Amino acid sequence: MRTEPDTFALVQDFGGPVRFHFDERISERVEGPLDDIVIVSPVTGELQVSLGRGSVTVDVEGGFRADKVYRVTLLPAVRDMFGNQLRDPFELVFSTGASFSPTVVAGLVWDRISGDGVEPAEVRAITESADSSVFLAKTDTGGVYALRYLPRGTYTLVAFQDRNADGVVDPMETLGTQRTIVESPSDTVFLAIPTLVRDTTAARLTSAEILDSVTVVVELDDYLDPAAPIDAVEASLASDSGAVPAVRQILLESGYAAWVEDVTDSLVRLDSLDALVRDTEAAQAAEAAALETQERDTLAAPDSTGAAVPDSATAVLAVPGGPEEVPSRSPPPTLSGTAGGRDARPRPDGSDPPVRRIVLLLEEGLVRGWTYELTLTGVVNINDVPEGGGRADLLLEVIADTVTVDPDSMTVPDTLGVPPDTGAVALRLPRVLRERLPR
Repeated sequence: MRTEPDTFALVQDFGGPVRFHFDERISERVEGPLDDIVIVSPVTGELQVSLGRGSVTVDVEGGFRADKVYRVTLLPAVRDMFGNQLRDPFELVFSTGASFSPTVVAGLVWDRISGDGVEPAEVRAITESADSSVFLAKTDTGGVYALRYLPRGTYTLVAFQDRNADGVVDPMETLGTQRTIVESPSDTVFLAIPTLVRDTTAARLTSAEILDSVTVVVELDDYLDPAAPIDAVEASLASDSGAVPAVRQILLESGYAAWVEDVTDSLVRLDSLDALVRDTEAAQAAEAAALETQERDTLAAPDSTGAAVPDSATAVLAVPGGPEEVPSRSPPPTLSGTAGGRDARPRPDGSDPPVRRIVLLLEEGLVRGWTYELTLTGVVNINDVPEGGGRADLLLEVIADTVTVDPDSMTVPDTLGVPPDTGAVALRLPRVLRERLPR
């Protein structure tokens, strides 16, 4: 029904508390701590929230400070005595002396691995001014946040999932940071915040697979940033059976997929050009053969009856098929599936999804039957932790040229003992077909 103080009220020397009044009695049952149903920004002290018969009271330890614009947001957690819940958040904005600046910093908090919005997440805007004020917002069910009425200044935005509700960013909680500037009293800044669970361990090699004799794919236990350079990554092969091929190129999964697409397009164009050349040569050969046949026909002398006498050479018009068909060039092998079950959609900032596979292109083909040891070093994971890699064994299996079948296994004795039928076989046709066939 109403709030104390009123919305957009200027109340100097206001110490509190803030109250939200309802038109009916509210329930004292609330899911979770009472402090979690209210957001006060900026953060100037510990919250003290209490429920009355028809009101919610919010106080701040030490009182509300002077010369601030406060946003007090009541989240949709309050219910009446019949269990009907408040549908939407209610936001109260008032000033204790500062002017209202309708600034907005808003955007999406999203997970760098899945690409989905993070909910629930807490977003803190920490000003770099002398008072180091902290402004607070929380994401909705889609991961969207909005910070309003921020004073002019430079801010560091910290978004994290407070899984244990202790108000502190713990080591295993999803975290992301961004920096922005609010320059004018009416600035609107859209800023997405990618988040990631922090990791201090290097990415380790978990498996290696031979795609073909010159292509090896390596899978890791951690994600890599597709935008980061991989110049530091090194790979080598070793074998007790003999000399080994060198690694010609190292590509991330996304880079290899783009390379395969480019090569495939180029091969399709080359095949089209080859087909055009073959068709042109075939047409020219056919035209030449037709001219040669026409010349031989004009040499035939007429007999006494006026009929043409065939030339001694047999006039045969051959329809050439052009040069021997050249088989289409085979494109490089493609990678099946997506590592780690990640979503391959572009991320909210337009970047490629993180990857867990590295592809090695070799100078020469691997030898079938040889066992190789692969060594990978210099891998940097998505958390910028270096010195990743590992070792794995590779074997290009031998494929048999022929399959030998025991002749005896092909002999199936006749267990029915029925002598063969030597009578004529009569084919009984349908009447419609019999009527249409010649007698």
